[in-house]
Formats: sequence, C-alpha cells, structure tokens
Amino acid sequence: MEEWFALVQSAARALPHPDGIAESLSDAGLQHAEFGVLYRACLCEPPVTFDMLADWTPYSAPVLLKARLDILLDEGFLQAVDAREYLVTDKGLALIQNWAERIRAHLAAQTPLPTRDLQRLSSLLSRIVQAVLAAPPPPSHDRLLSNRRIAPVASAVPMVHIDQYLTDMVYFRDDAHVSAWRLHKLDGPCVEVLTLLWRGEAEDVDGLSQALSERRGHDRDDYATFVQVLEKRGLLDASQPTLTLTPQGQALREEIEATTNRYYMFPWTVLNPTDVQQLRGLLERFVQALSRA
Repeated sequence: MEEWFALVQSAARALPHPDGIAESLSDAGLQHAEFGVLYRACLCEPPVTFDMLADWTPYSAPVLLKARLDILLDEGFLQAVDAREYLVTDKGLALIQNWAERIRAHLAAQTPLPTRDLQRLSSLLSRIVQAVLAAPPPPSHDRLLSNRRIAPVASAVPMVHIDQYLTDMVYFRDDAHVSAWRLHKLDGPCVEVLTLLWRGEAEDVDGLSQALSERRGHDRDDYATFVQVLEKRGLLDASQPTLTLTPQGQALREEIEATTNRYYMFPWTVLNPTDVQQLRGLLERFVQALSRA
C-alpha cells in the first residue's frame, strides 16, 4: 500500500517549476515557510482563523505559526480581523495567483509523455480524487477539499490537471494519517515522537530535539514532556538512556500506519485491476521522463 503513496509523492516532486520561482518569493520578502502559511490561508474559507491554520500543521508549536503570521501581517499579505482571525489581502492573493499562473504556464509547455498518455493519466487520477470527494468520513478530506479551491478550469491541459490531482492525493494522505492517529486521542507532537522512535530515526530526547526542533518550533524541554506523556500512556519505556517503544506502543503505531493505508487506498478501489496496472506504468514512466528532463 505504501508504495502507491511513494509513487504519487515521487510524481508530485518530479513536476518541474519555472526558473526564478523561489527568487520571486524572496523578492516578496518571504521565506518558503511564510509563503506556505499564506498559501494555506488562501485555501481556507475566509476569514481564516489561527486554529484553522494550526490544524494544517499539527506537529508544530503554535508560537512558530504565530511568528510566521506576524511576518505576513507586517508585510501586508494578511490583515487581522481580530487577535486570531485573518483575511488575505489583495497583495497576498496577487502573490499566490501569480505563483500559480507561472507554474501552470510552465507545466502546460511540458510533454513528458505523449498527449494520449497524459490524458489517460489525468483521467485515472481524477477518478480516484472524485471517489475521495464522494466518500463519507472517516477519513476527513478537509485538506484535499481545501486544495480543490484552486483547481484549474476544465479546459486546462492534462499536465496542469495532473499536477492538481497529484497534489490532491498528497494532501489526502495527510488527511488519512491525521484521521488515523486522532482515533487514539494523541496530539501531533507526541505522534511524531512515536513515529521517529518507531522508525529508528532518534533514540533519546536530544536526538528528537536535534531532528525536529528547528522545523517544528519545540525545544528540548518540550520533547522531554512529550516523552513523559507517551510513557504515562504506556507507549514508551524511558527507564533507560535509549528510549524504546513498549509492545503497546509498537502495536499502536503499527495500527496507525495500517489505518492510514486503509483510508488512503480505499478510493483506489474505483479502478479495476487493469486500470491499476496501467496507472502504475504511467506514473513510473511519468517520473522517469521528468527525471531525465
């Protein structure tokens, strides 16, 4: 199951961006992280609240989001309605629209596969996305729905639609995963700690902090607290210098992964085995062609 998401993610990452797109953000006075917050704000129904934006990044510290919002306010990309409610300004909308138009114009000029194959790839991905939208929760598909707010017009060329559908499915993987771990009444940072230990990517509080603090905005003391929470739940053994998951913790994290995969793969059942085989081949060729470009 996980190989399908890996393939979708590889295809999304292989999509080319025009030269100078990163520099345009710098020229606007924004780093990638602040632009990401502005982009997510544009995907939300206005007015956008602090809690809405925090829900997009459930692993990060609220203070980090607040700092990025302050930059967007100072630069005039957002306007505060009250202390925790915002509107995207015309300046903010123009930046996002220009960014999207430049990327789509660049994609429209790309032909990594013959037109017929691109049309077929777009059609197959569209069927999966529509199946997600038609299915009741769980899982939530809030992120995918938000991403659909900037979907291209129907007459756009297949490459532009493929970009949209691949991004939709990346966001839906996030929906599926967050829905899976929230069943267990855990918060995002604790789940991320559980995940890093489960994967063997950290073995103590220092390792967790080194891996995550800069990106998530939590300090070492925060990660020590998250470890204590997991220990009290019986999910983690912190009695030794090296942190280890208990059998209960191992089982819970494996259950989260299995539920995530089940949620993510359910919409794919709209495709018959021949469609699935064709989609795999098209995605693999798509990634290979773009990698050679």
